[in-house]
Amino acid sequence: MNGSTKTFIASLIIFACSIGFFAGSFSGGFCGISKCPQRDCPMMQHMMAPNFEHPGAHKKHHGDKRHGDFHKKPDFNKEKGHAFMDSLLQVTPEQKAALDAQRTEMDSSFKVLRKQKMDAEKALKDALDTGDANQIANAKQGVLAANEALLDQRIKGISSFNKVLTSEQLQKFHAFQKEKFKNFKHHPKF
Repeated sequence: MNGSTKTFIASLIIFACSIGFFAGSFSGGFCGISKCPQRDCPMMQHMMAPNFEHPGAHKKHHGDKRHGDFHKKPDFNKEKGHAFMDSLLQVTPEQKAALDAQRTEMDSSFKVLRKQKMDAEKALKDALDTGDANQIANAKQGVLAANEALLDQRIKGISSFNKVLTSEQLQKFHAFQKEKFKNFKHHPKF
């Protein structure tokens, strides 16, 4: 078979796939989020209308058949995560009490420090908008101080966490971290 014959056959295959794709998209009915199994679905006409406002109407109409809610924040429960980690590391009741106290202290201090950083970032933005070199320099120092305070608090928290655990528990924790984050592109490698 020569090159032009192969190209012609490849073109026919691509053409057939394109026709199949377009025919499939029109035959199943489109409901705005994904294909709707009901061909004459009244929601389909509603969602195709120019004044359609809320994609959640599909869920109300078809029940709890979720297609994906990409605008919802992930449901993360800190207590479940802490319980899992405590179970993984097999902490003693004394260690659990110390870790819970540390977590409470760290959460509250990080909340305050993050607010300070946000305020410093806002002050820097305002200074940049004015264009005054002195204001920009002062705001820059505020941002650097807020970042330094966050880093100091992080170091303090990790140090106190390491003091609570035994060396075997620390090894388990580091092995878990290494396994969990090995596929993350922008996470530091352990």
